[in-house]
Amino acid sequence: MDITTFDAAAERLAGKITRFNRRVLVSLGGDIQDVTSRTANTLQNAVWHADALQIELASLMQKSVKDATDIISLAGLEANKQALAYFKLYGLELLPDRKALLAQNLLLSVSEITSGRFTNLSNTQAIGYRALGPGGRTVFYGFREAYVKIIDDAITEMATGVRGFRPIYRDTLMQFADGGLRVVDFGSGRTIALDSHLRQSVLDGVRDIWQANHDRVGREFGADGVELSAHGGCAPDHLPYQGKQYSHRQFEKLQDSLERPIGMWNCRHIAFPVILGISRPAYSNRQLKELRDMSERKVEFDGEEYTAYQGTQLQRKLESQYRSLNDRLQTAKDAGLEDDEQALATKLNQVRKKYWHLSKTFGLPYKRERLLPLQEPGR
Repeated sequence: MDITTFDAAAERLAGKITRFNRRVLVSLGGDIQDVTSRTANTLQNAVWHADALQIELASLMQKSVKDATDIISLAGLEANKQALAYFKLYGLELLPDRKALLAQNLLLSVSEITSGRFTNLSNTQAIGYRALGPGGRTVFYGFREAYVKIIDDAITEMATGVRGFRPIYRDTLMQFADGGLRVVDFGSGRTIALDSHLRQSVLDGVRDIWQANHDRVGREFGADGVELSAHGGCAPDHLPYQGKQYSHRQFEKLQDSLERPIGMWNCRHIAFPVILGISRPAYSNRQLKELRDMSERKVEFDGEEYTAYQGTQLQRKLESQYRSLNDRLQTAKDAGLEDDEQALATKLNQVRKKYWHLSKTFGLPYKRERLLPLQEPGR
């Protein structure tokens, strides 16, 4: 499965969330400045702004869910093409009625995979921010509630003279910039960054529709086992198993033994259907050894040694840190906090350079959709 096309599509959706979050910060900044200048009806204005942004958020999420479903459907069509290629590969003729059934089952699979996956994303009550609640505890507030609360708290603090503009502005907006828009899982109470959740939901859906397709195809031509896909930079928990063939019973036993089963929790392996003893492995032992050596080889970076997989994890952390610092920087600019702006610009540049050198050291793509366009430091 070539995931890169779908990966880029998921990044574009996540980018829309990031840009909306930026507009929220700008709006909040303006409302807090109104608080400090004692503008009349400040709280009512903030309520109006919150309502307008809530409507925009609902529209954005409705469109994002539709776009995400379209992406998964497109992946399903690609999967169907590969299904037909499978039959040709094994010299099997698929009768018209079986082709129609395959297409019908594909549509059902898309419906099953997307139903429930985006429920929280369609519910704006599940989307909001983490903020300090009673007793200094971090509490999740729905979007509108969080927006109005932050302005109401600022009005109270200014009226009582507890703190001035700078600390109020810094603490409140920086808090929102750091956490960003989040979606809550009402079952566990855990919150996840909204852009990351949308991105991962799309990629999980793409992987699941491909796997569902291969499972169907396997049943059609009587497969009695699976062969796992393989790639360099594999996570250590899946490295011993990738590229190998297993009977259905063996694979089920393997899945039960793994803390992170194949195809789950950000795994991109696919279990291809095979007929044991007849289906020739896609990778030779030599090729698998090369992929294993590539995955286990360590590279020195910042005084420590890391595998390629660990390098990708460092890359994700730097991307998250960069976006948070960039939101902080833009917020400081809007507020005219020059000291904060200079300090944050310095930190942002340091992260940018580190990201560049990390990517170059490990030969990793820049993931420009997740980070502002980079240039080589010094150019």
